[in-house]
Amino acid sequence: MAFDKCNEVHNHALGLSENQLTNNMIEDLKSYNKKSKVIDIKENLEKKYNISIDYHTLYYEFRKVFPRLGQDDADNMVKILEEKNIHYRTEKKDNKIERLFFSTPRMIRNYELYGDIVLIDSTYRVNQYNLPLIVYSGIDSYGRNILFALAIVNDETGTTHKWCMEKFFELHIKHPNIVMTDQDLALVAVLDKEYPNITNFLCQWHIKMNLKKHCSYLQNMNLKELYNRILVLPFIEKEFQFESEYNDIVKTLQFKKFTKSSEYLANLYIKKKNGPLALHLIFSQREFIRLVV
Repeated sequence: MAFDKCNEVHNHALGLSENQLTNNMIEDLKSYNKKSKVIDIKENLEKKYNISIDYHTLYYEFRKVFPRLGQDDADNMVKILEEKNIHYRTEKKDNKIERLFFSTPRMIRNYELYGDIVLIDSTYRVNQYNLPLIVYSGIDSYGRNILFALAIVNDETGTTHKWCMEKFFELHIKHPNIVMTDQDLALVAVLDKEYPNITNFLCQWHIKMNLKKHCSYLQNMNLKELYNRILVLPFIEKEFQFESEYNDIVKTLQFKKFTKSSEYLANLYIKKKNGPLALHLIFSQREFIRLVV
């Protein structure tokens, strides 16, 4: 059987992801107003374009067209912080706020009591602006998570992390004994260079999550055993066992030409060799609580 003609008319819903909006859809949003209900807009657009639309995606685009607080959201937030007597610092460029660091009186008190060990996590992008939220936190003597400070920034570069750490220690003069971080290389470099007396540990949980992220494809290639061996790496306590398993895994990845995965593991290995950023470090929440107490 041969085909000599293609019918270019669509007789089914467009093959767009629910997480996508076309330029025409975004233009349609402008015909509404700030008080319009997103759920009604969703229904109208789905009927017009014959496609299912994700509510959260639509809400995000709607707020880009009609911001909740107008064009000066950052300035409005600063006003709220001032009204509530909350400590804050900002960094501006072209009269626009690029970095905002703040800590409430309770956060300041938390650090005074439990600031010997600090966790810094800069992986959150759960706001409507998709901006990094850097969280400085710890655990109290009851094992509860507590906050020390927060920062909303435009990026996660070394310059930004350096600025945030400077503001953190302007407020909290006492330095912690230990800082636990995710695998943000820019943050790790700042801590190593600017605060060499603070012991920096990589968070075991983040290491495992990133290993999953970079190596999960192995499960779909009948290499689940190799995948599981990689995930176990952070939990190997003895140095010689870690070295042996690491080398064997990297050789296997290179032999099978999985270059990106082998390079990713090599990068972790280099960080491990350069100081206390131990890939095989065991540092569970229970150990962390014990150290705090």
